[in-house]
Amino acid sequence: MTDMTYDLRRESWIPCIADDGTPRVASLEEVLANAHSLREVFHNSPLVTVSLLRLLLAVLYRALDGPKTREEWDRLSQADRLPEVLIRAYLDRCEAQYPGCFDLFHRERPFYQIGGLEMDRYDSVKRLGLEILNSTIFDHRDQDGELFWPPDAAACMLVAAQSFSLGFGKSSNARVDGQLWERPYSADAIILRGLTVWLSSRSLRETLLLNLVPHDEFEGEADWSGDLPPWEQVDAMSLTDRMVKGKRQATTALGSVDRFTWQSRLIRLLPEQRGGQLGVRRLYFTQGREADKAPTDPMKAYVMDEKEGWSAVPLSAAKACWRDVHTLLLRTGPRRRQPLALQFAASLRELERLSEIPELHVVGIASAPNKAGKFLLWRHERMPLPPAYLAEPALVETLVASTKEAETLAGELRERTKILIRLYLAPDTNQPNGRKPDEKDVARLLENLDPLRPYWSRLELPYSQLMRDLAGEQPAAADRWHQSLRECAEEAYREVVALLGASVRLDIAAGQVSDYFAVPGPDDTSGTRKQTKNMRKKDGEQ
Repeated sequence: MTDMTYDLRRESWIPCIADDGTPRVASLEEVLANAHSLREVFHNSPLVTVSLLRLLLAVLYRALDGPKTREEWDRLSQADRLPEVLIRAYLDRCEAQYPGCFDLFHRERPFYQIGGLEMDRYDSVKRLGLEILNSTIFDHRDQDGELFWPPDAAACMLVAAQSFSLGFGKSSNARVDGQLWERPYSADAIILRGLTVWLSSRSLRETLLLNLVPHDEFEGEADWSGDLPPWEQVDAMSLTDRMVKGKRQATTALGSVDRFTWQSRLIRLLPEQRGGQLGVRRLYFTQGREADKAPTDPMKAYVMDEKEGWSAVPLSAAKACWRDVHTLLLRTGPRRRQPLALQFAASLRELERLSEIPELHVVGIASAPNKAGKFLLWRHERMPLPPAYLAEPALVETLVASTKEAETLAGELRERTKILIRLYLAPDTNQPNGRKPDEKDVARLLENLDPLRPYWSRLELPYSQLMRDLAGEQPAAADRWHQSLRECAEEAYREVVALLGASVRLDIAAGQVSDYFAVPGPDDTSGTRKQTKNMRKKDGEQ
């Protein structure tokens, strides 16, 4: 294999959106030097997007040797652009001390990889895609039909795979510079589990600064001098998991830079020229570092469980992130920890540093219930976050109450739909000797018609409006929200009726069930709940 290079410092590989809304690709140096003229880092895969953002934050922490304090952060925020001189000086220093450290295919120090890694067999490059749940993001194939990724695609997937690899099954042993390394079972990557959260603003520069929490805001991370990214570590294997007397021996995070650039896998890309094009078809791939699960990642929220201890707030496959946004906004307490990036932003709001409404980004992967290794979907949601929510706990509590009202009405909608289905399947079910429907048929039809899908989908925009109205102290915010709840419930119910098709049987059933939904207050037992309760009594359910 001849020498081949791809310099990530200078080659264009990071996908971005320019300030005029057009897509572009930039190098590692360019994206930081021109962050003020870029809107955001954006990739079709949200897992790649957040992994690249964390990489950029790690480079900034090292290039700035800070910010150590709020005062240093203030000086950075008052400039029109990131300190290009410091960034270039840092990159120069890294290359002088560790030649080739930003080269994707360097023989000795390939970026985010292990240079001397060898194994008994190769893997297809699609292993990177499989590890982050979507092998078709870059479906480049050569003339033989094999996956053959160009260097920019391989670099993006490499960074994401180090952040999101799934821990499952036995790992192959490896040799590094001729030394055999027994590998423990595969373990989850650093941010695979739980939601990852960040704030964005008008430009990439502002986004990076919003999430560049000063050193003194962290607990237990007073000494950042040893918090190094992999390209600055003298011994690439010094932090990897080891097997000692048959047991895994793992290392804890050195700090946030280490977390942001965590090497979950030992990887070595094997570049080649095919048809005059440089790319990657094969690689070596095995277990690297088990995730440090301590509740200290500044981009994650944590909850305390009496048995399991601290764990990252997970993504639910059953509901959109906006329905749980309040769990990210609730202040840190004995049993919960708000993302440190949001805590820091709250302090900026108190100092009136946030004049624009930022966006809250939430990325996560949802697994099947009781099946941690079976993933159902990934999601990237973004929503406006009026700064008042970061500084006023009472406002968040109002949001919590509003969400509970929506959930209460969702329960009423489902129960009323179930009553309709029972009457539709057995019109005389309410009669003393009437036929009762098969409950399996009721459950199956209820699942197929599920009125909650359109209900929650229609509520997303009204919820965003509610957040704006509450933050703006609009007196009619509650009334508008209640009206939206009722209208969305009624529309979802009528959609169910329409899906059942036109028939006399349906007309009779629908005539016995009201399509009007009142929105009860916290202490209101009349209205919808009372009406549905009476219907259930008639139907023999109580």
